[in-house]
Parts: sequence; C-alpha cells; structure tokens
Amino acid sequence: MAGAAMILMGCAEVSAERTIPVADFSIERFETGDRVTFADGAGSYGLWGLKDGTTDAATLAALTTRFAGIPMRCLAHHRADASGDTVREYWCNLPDDAPLSRLVHEAGAAVEACDESLNSFGTC
Repeated sequence: MAGAAMILMGCAEVSAERTIPVADFSIERFETGDRVTFADGAGSYGLWGLKDGTTDAATLAALTTRFAGIPMRCLAHHRADASGDTVREYWCNLPDDAPLSRLVHEAGAAVEACDESLNSFGTC
C-alpha cells in the first residue's frame, strides 16, 4: 500500500459523504488483500483491506447485505467501462483494526462512501 500512501500526500482533505445502495459485488485477490467491488448502476465501490482466506462463500453472501458505520479513506475516480461510458469508482482503505466480523450487518442497508470529485479524499 506504499503507492496509495504516496497518492494520499498530494490530495486535499474533504468531508462530503453519501449513501450508496448495494446491488451486486465481485471480488479480486491482490497481495495486499482482496478488493470487493459493489455496483449499483452509478458506479462500483472497491473496499481494500480484506485479508486472503476471509472471503469464503458465506462471508461473500453476507458482504452483499450491509456495510455501515466503518471509518474508511476513500478515493473517487473516473474510468471508462467496456461500452465507453464514464464510471465513478470509490476505492476505500479499511482500517487495520476492523475485523471482517465488524463489517457484516443485517440486510437492507447501504454502503457509506465518499462522494468526492476526481482524486479527492475524505473520511466516510
């Protein structure tokens, strides 16, 4: 995550927030952890910090229900999807002291994420 830290140094702190409903997710594995991406039609939302081995089928099912009340550092940026449309993504770093069990809640809620301009950071 050294690269992420270097990106953080050049960005202003902002505090805008918004609530994003969860509709679907996918998962990718990286050396630093797993990226769980949720999509709701407005974009996708990546959460960093889940460790390898924690994302079994039951956990992934629970991850589609709710994330709430978790402090995160989020980067919003734009990219073009396969059809050429612009998609806004939120890349969030979970705190190291947040075990996965704290992230799983009852169904019917939402993901908290920063609604920031390109390359701006905030606390969600």
